[in-house]
Amino acid sequence: MGKMSKPQKSKKHRKIKFVDPFYNGERKQIHQKTRQDEAPKNDDAQEIPRKVQFFMDNKEKFKIGKRQKFKKKKAKDTFQKMIPGQTRPLDPPPVFIQKKKEKERDFLNRVDNATQKVLLQSKLSDHYGMNIEDIDEGDLKKKKSISKSRKEKLKHKKEKMKQKKHERDIDNKETEFLKDDIQFGEVVSAPPTLTSKPRRAVKDEQFSKPGKRSLLLKEIILANSASSPNSSLRSSNREIGQTTKRKNLSMAKQQVMDAERQKAIDLYRLMKNKTVKVS
Repeated sequence: MGKMSKPQKSKKHRKIKFVDPFYNGERKQIHQKTRQDEAPKNDDAQEIPRKVQFFMDNKEKFKIGKRQKFKKKKAKDTFQKMIPGQTRPLDPPPVFIQKKKEKERDFLNRVDNATQKVLLQSKLSDHYGMNIEDIDEGDLKKKKSISKSRKEKLKHKKEKMKQKKHERDIDNKETEFLKDDIQFGEVVSAPPTLTSKPRRAVKDEQFSKPGKRSLLLKEIILANSASSPNSSLRSSNREIGQTTKRKNLSMAKQQVMDAERQKAIDLYRLMKNKTVKVS
C-alpha cells in the first residue's frame, strides 16, 4: 500500500482573524473585550432582561385584565393622490408582478402595453375634460358575420330538433292513453274482456272459431265416451282428455290394466337381472 498523505486544507478552512486598523496594542486585550456569554463578575451589576422588565412594569395592568396590544406598523403609502395645483386626484400606479413561467420578454411587453394604455387614457381625459376609466370596457361588441353554409346548417339543425320534439310529444300522449289509473283498494278478479270485434273481422259463421271446430280426434273421443255405460257420469264429472280413477272404470278395463301393469313389472325385473349379470 502507498503512503497516505495528509489532506491539505483549502481556502475554506482558513481562519479569519479580527483586525481593527485603528487599534494599537496587544491582540489579547481585543479578544477579551469581544468575549460573549461570560458569567457576570458582580451579581448586583447584572442587567434585567427586557421581557422581565416588561412584566414588572405591567404587573398591575395584568391583574385588572387590561393587556397592552402591540399593533404591527403598516407601511406608509408614500403616494400622494393630490398634488397642489391639481383639479382631480391621480390614479394609483399599477403593480406589475412577473407571472409563473412567464418569460422576461413577455413580461416587459405586458408592462409596455399597460403603460401605453394609461398614457392614451390620460391624453383623452385631458382632451375631452372627462375621466375615462377604461377604453376597452363597453356594451357594444362587433358582431361576427355568419357564412351562408353555417346559416343553412343551423337552420337544418333547428328543424331536426323541432321534429324530434314533436315526435316525443306524440309518444308521451300515447303512453298517457295506455296507462290505467287504479284507485287504492280496488280489486280485480279477472283480466278485461274484449267485447268489440276488430273492424276487418269476418262476421259469417261458416268459419268456425278455435275450440269449436269438428276435428277427427275429437269425434273419436266423443264416440267412445257415448258408447261406454258410465258415459253420462263421466261427462258430468270430467272433461275430455282427463284421466280417471281405477274405481270408476269397469271390471273388464280394470283386468286389462292390471295385466299390462304386471307385464311392465316383469320386463323391468328381467332387464335389471341382465344388467346385474353383465356387471
